[in-house]
Amino acid sequence: MPSVLLVEDYKILGDILAHLLEKDASVRVPCVLPSGEEALAYLAAREPAERPDLVVIDLSLPGMNGIELAAALHERFPDLPCLMLSGYHEPHYVTGARAAGARGYVFKDDTLSIAPAVRRVLDGGSYFSDSRHDA
Repeated sequence: MPSVLLVEDYKILGDILAHLLEKDASVRVPCVLPSGEEALAYLAAREPAERPDLVVIDLSLPGMNGIELAAALHERFPDLPCLMLSGYHEPHYVTGARAAGARGYVFKDDTLSIAPAVRRVLDGGSYFSDSRHDA
């Protein structure tokens, strides 16, 4: 079963997303981390075989924001895909996430799409809530 690391600073939302993903996307969520720095430390402390198959990242995080985290992940763990989750619909955020290496961008008001988005990215595709960016 694939595993997905969630990086979300609002615990209740992280718990809800973990439940949705485990139920609807048939993935395991080993933990929900509240910051990019903690996510990088978590990943660095694991052998490649122990790392998750995907990282879902909230755009607005304390300290390092989601786009910065996606760029750091792309640089340090180039084979580890990430998917951005955000309340921001502005095109420059979507473009920034894509430029940082994110394989998708899901709007928080489209959260029910998180499971299909995760499945698509795990299957090697990409998913962008705004269909103009879908690939």
